[in-house]
Amino acid sequence: MAESDRRRVITSTPHLTPEQISQRTFATSFRGFSEADVRAFLKRISDELVVTRDREAELLSVIDDLESQLRAPRPLNEPEMLDALGAETTRLLRSAREAADEIRAKGEERGARILDEARVEADRMLAEAEERSRLRTEEADEHAALVVSEAEARAAELQTESERHAEAEQQRVERESEEQIEAARQQGREMLEEAKSTRERVLADLFRRRALLQAQIDELRAGRDSLLDAYRVVKRSFLDATNALAQVEARAAEERARDGDGEQSDELAEELRAATGDDDVEAIAGDDGEAVATDGDGTDPSLADVDSLFARLRAGQEAVAEDVPEPAGAPVPEAPAATEAAPEPEIEAPAADETPPEATPSTTPGTTSADEWRAKRSDVLDPLISSITKKAKRAAQDDQNALLDAVRRHKGRPTSEQVLVPEPDLLASWIELLHDAIDEAYGAGRAAVGVDVVPAEATMAREAAETIVLPLRERIATAIDAGEEGDTSGLVERIGARFREWKNQSLEELLVDELSGAWSRGVYDASPDGAVFRWIPLVEGRCADCDDNGLEPTTKGSSFPTGQLHPPAHPGCRCLLAPADT
Repeated sequence: MAESDRRRVITSTPHLTPEQISQRTFATSFRGFSEADVRAFLKRISDELVVTRDREAELLSVIDDLESQLRAPRPLNEPEMLDALGAETTRLLRSAREAADEIRAKGEERGARILDEARVEADRMLAEAEERSRLRTEEADEHAALVVSEAEARAAELQTESERHAEAEQQRVERESEEQIEAARQQGREMLEEAKSTRERVLADLFRRRALLQAQIDELRAGRDSLLDAYRVVKRSFLDATNALAQVEARAAEERARDGDGEQSDELAEELRAATGDDDVEAIAGDDGEAVATDGDGTDPSLADVDSLFARLRAGQEAVAEDVPEPAGAPVPEAPAATEAAPEPEIEAPAADETPPEATPSTTPGTTSADEWRAKRSDVLDPLISSITKKAKRAAQDDQNALLDAVRRHKGRPTSEQVLVPEPDLLASWIELLHDAIDEAYGAGRAAVGVDVVPAEATMAREAAETIVLPLRERIATAIDAGEEGDTSGLVERIGARFREWKNQSLEELLVDELSGAWSRGVYDASPDGAVFRWIPLVEGRCADCDDNGLEPTTKGSSFPTGQLHPPAHPGCRCLLAPADT
């Protein structure tokens, strides 16, 4: 309601002003009223109306103040209510506010109606007073005073009642609002407690599942290590069987070349029977009197059977070596993992006057075979790789946990500079982790050529640490800086994915690369100037570049065809560096 309309409703100002009453003139008649008395009475009425109008203005001012206080209580804004009590509480407060506004509107409407009735009543009473003053001027003074007093009393009573009712309504609204606010606060506290308990249950379940998964992963890792150990045992057993068969072949060749009697031929026949499992082999004399082994039909199968046996063994060895995948972190075997490629022959002990050959036909006295050279490195690096891989994965897990903790504790979305460990500190921790393993691999390479063991240069451990961890650091920095603002949960998932991919696919291979390179570096540094080296591929035919490097020996100080001084030639290269007489 506008200000002018409200004042028009509640005002009790008469149509006649005090000035009009005091200046009123009357016509004279014979034996009429005393003009002085009439003027004096009208003056009194005018004064009383002035007082009444001033009182009415004062009461209107009080009403305006009260209405402004009712209209202007400071409410909480939406964000404050949402932060303090939540959406449900805000809804309850909004309902309370609407109810309070409705009650206030009804109170104002009722007050306006009462004031309107008072105004009408006052107008009516003033009209009667004017009419009586015109009709009965003798009683005008008393009647006017009575009307004014009654009007003032009525107005005061109405004002008091209106104020009392407005105050009661305001107190009731405030009390109901406080009760609703308290109920909403209590409900919000209960909801918060329930959310906290739910969060704790979910976190406990997640921690339990994480512990279970970690235990399963540990079991799988232990099983993998057991499988690798079993694989190495099978590999060595197969190599021993192959070397034993090669010795049998060498002895058979020596027996064929040696002129002997029938007893020697009988021994050869027995060995062939044991090697081939053929009971039809028998010893007969050749055309020149030399005893040879023949089948029942008189043919000479000894050479053909032995040659075919070893041909099958070699073919099976090469086929299995190409088909069997490398176990992660272990050198590629030259022999198959299964012993079913050929039956292992029963090897008879040599005669008392015979000396077993010390080398296979591919070696000469004073030299080392390529297989023995590979075995030297495998004996050192296999347990070293297993140990350093476990330590490196534990260190990587610690780095991951520290980074994720820093991301979660940071307020808002962090940058890579704010949460990543400084690069010098990261390299220092990994150099300390790799230093002993690099020294051991380097010293084993020096020991392989018969030179005193000395520690590796400090730069080797630093280069290894840079090769292993810096690419991962760059990827994680990119993942942190490239995310969306406020996407903390997605950032944690991206960091975890980078670490898992690195630990499961790259870390072990990088460690094997660095330790293999340290072993070859030890061989290279321990050899004298002018020494001639041979590049030995772990498996021939697997890498064309490594096969090219293995074609011709190279003098120390000169590069191999692919440009390297020593292996590795590329990531994943498992070639060896050996003296030229290998």
